[in-house]
Amino acid sequence: MSRRFKQKTRGNASKRKRSTVFIAAEGHNRTERNYFKGFIARHKNLALRMVPDSSTDPVRMAESLGDFMEESGFSSLDGDLAFCLIDHDCNPAKDDQIRQALKIAQDRGFHIILSNPCFELWFICHFTSTPKNYASSKEVLKDIIHYLPGYGKSDEDLFMRTESHLPEAIENAKKLEKRCLESGYTLPGYGFSPSTEVYRMTELMIVVNSR
Repeated sequence: MSRRFKQKTRGNASKRKRSTVFIAAEGHNRTERNYFKGFIARHKNLALRMVPDSSTDPVRMAESLGDFMEESGFSSLDGDLAFCLIDHDCNPAKDDQIRQALKIAQDRGFHIILSNPCFELWFICHFTSTPKNYASSKEVLKDIIHYLPGYGKSDEDLFMRTESHLPEAIENAKKLEKRCLESGYTLPGYGFSPSTEVYRMTELMIVVNSR
């Protein structure tokens, strides 16, 4: 049986409140935390909450995000958003786990954001719409330094270094998705690669920030 949490409104409805963006990311999530911390700093009507969980299992990540939203007073009425960022790693064994995570997301009201092989492909999309057909996350990490010299997972300036190319990143990610679809691949299949849905969450956050 799915659990639904109550919608809460914060404070006086006439006073503008910042919408909270809840994010679950894999492992110690330094890259995602640093990038979205920079993103939020540029979008003053948003606040960031990262799920305090280091799991890499898609189902566990989805469950943790749903619980964290409930505990933290998530409210779609206040424009809150929630995203679970999953790296597919070109791994067919993850297909079923991701399907389960998608079901949890549907039941509990948040978005699954898939990247294949990994989140770092999003950075490459800032510079090209024709990346390599990566066979693993390691190949992406090896290639990324050609676009972002000195790149490191602990880099706190990731958003600042890529911000000027954000419109290109969104369009290039859409092109990758279209290419996969035209080739007959479907989500969440491991063959849907290279691709990243991070553009979807950035577009949603930009819309909510502008309200």
